[in-house]
Amino acid sequence: MARAAWLPAAERVLLGLWVGAVWAIGFIAAPAAFAVLEDRRLAGELASRLFAVTARAGLVAAALILAAALWREGRRALARRRVQLVLAMAALVAAGHFGLAPVMEVLRAGGLEPGSAEAVRFVRLHGIASALHVAVAALGVWALARE
Repeated sequence: MARAAWLPAAERVLLGLWVGAVWAIGFIAAPAAFAVLEDRRLAGELASRLFAVTARAGLVAAALILAAALWREGRRALARRRVQLVLAMAALVAAGHFGLAPVMEVLRAGGLEPGSAEAVRFVRLHGIASALHVAVAALGVWALARE
């Protein structure tokens, strides 16, 4: 087991990088894009790409964290609160990235006339995606504070 001694530190680093990215993109970079860019469509495309990169990186981080925990502890790892939080974060990220984002992209690509049914649907989905992002950010802080 000596060779696995570095795994807990690696898990914490991966989790910290993921959570830091979630906070930086969601609460700094995306709002800054809308504050700086006059073209809201361009700002939205930039934010969408940043969120997509963060989602993919987060899912990779979650998979690596889970694999490391399972390799080190076996199925007992699934009882650890940090692992459960990471799994919850990954599920929320997957729901947003694979469920909401593609639908939002189709709506955005079709053009969003203010007040249209598509624009209303986009705003609703955006609200749900934002809530998922806040939940992932909060769960991430909780997971980092756990151990």
